[in-house]
Amino acid sequence: MDAPKPRQRRKALLIVPVVAVLAVVAFLYLVSSTASPANVASTARAEPVAPAADETEAAPLPSAGEATPGDQPPAPTAEMVAPVETAAEPVETATEPLAIVNGAALAPREFDEAIAIDAVMATLAGQAPTSPALLLEQLINTRLVLQAAGSNLPAIDTAAYLAAMLQAYGRDSSALDQALTAASIERERFDLYFSQVAIADALVRAQQAATGQSAGDYIRTLQQQAQISFGGEASAILSVAAADSAPASEAAPDIQAPITAPLAAEETAAGVPAVDEPRGTEIGQLAPDFTLPTLTEVDESINLRNLL
Repeated sequence: MDAPKPRQRRKALLIVPVVAVLAVVAFLYLVSSTASPANVASTARAEPVAPAADETEAAPLPSAGEATPGDQPPAPTAEMVAPVETAAEPVETATEPLAIVNGAALAPREFDEAIAIDAVMATLAGQAPTSPALLLEQLINTRLVLQAAGSNLPAIDTAAYLAAMLQAYGRDSSALDQALTAASIERERFDLYFSQVAIADALVRAQQAATGQSAGDYIRTLQQQAQISFGGEASAILSVAAADSAPASEAAPDIQAPITAPLAAEETAAGVPAVDEPRGTEIGQLAPDFTLPTLTEVDESINLRNLL
């Protein structure tokens, strides 16, 4: 009865090492399989991490020419930032009106356009261009005449008016178009400018025929009744013209100095009502008395450079 027990004990001693070896092998297999790249990738795909609600977007990668954050200087702190004084913005003189005629602004663009058109007409006529001061006076006088007429504008054939003027120059419409194109002036802009001058000239002629008042006296009457203010550019133009026209033995008059009693007395003698208000180029003052070339009773030829 005691013989089988030693045999069973020997079997048990043999089975235990075998089971232990199998257990170690199984453990090593599990460890090696869970640490493989395929399992790691599948685990990562299976459990994506959602970004936090308050997490900002990742900053873009710097380009090849940009410095990396390590090369950038440290961001300035509150103690390092010094107050910066902002310089006053310069005044844009380009938007300042050249003149204000009875509340209507005369823009520098209109004056520049008049200079360009006058240069074209001077070339066609074979004459010297009109001075800037005279052109400015012509623009203002044209504006005064049109304002006085209001809506009662005469119906004139400006095309025939222009054709007659070009014929007096020995030119035709094609020569005018070529000259305007060379000067980068649109024909529509020229036609508008010419029609205003032609209509104003027709109004002055009609006034002269109805009242017997000369064109110069009529223009001066409108100037006496007008409120004209000049901008800085116009004042400079008139100042240069006054200095150039002054006699060499006399000091050049200051265009901004008010003209008082002597002018009023002279105008009264000429038949124009006297105005006691000072004249000058400051805002609120009456305009200086302009003297412009006009068509005389002898010379009745149509000439844009003589109008107004």
